[in-house]
Amino acid sequence: MSFDLPPKLIDPSQNRYADEAVLAVKLALEAGRNMIPHCNARGTPNATPESSLGIQTKSNEKDLATLVDVANEDLIVAGIKSRFPSHSIIGEE
Repeated sequence: MSFDLPPKLIDPSQNRYADEAVLAVKLALEAGRNMIPHCNARGTPNATPESSLGIQTKSNEKDLATLVDVANEDLIVAGIKSRFPSHSIIGEE
């Protein structure tokens, strides 16, 4: 899957955060690909143990996180730290 970004968004002369924008889209697309097997199989006859969402509650019964949420947060944090090691990250899967 590819995605064309608007030139103004990725041109450092027009956007001082062009590198961050490109990385954000790349990581978002990768996280989306991680979700597809779960979206396509969950609750269907094709569901497998691998498509289990592993839903866990956090602070209360309405505050949920799935294994996919946690994995995608890890993916995004690792991607940011790798490319921008001096950046701080505040996250909430």
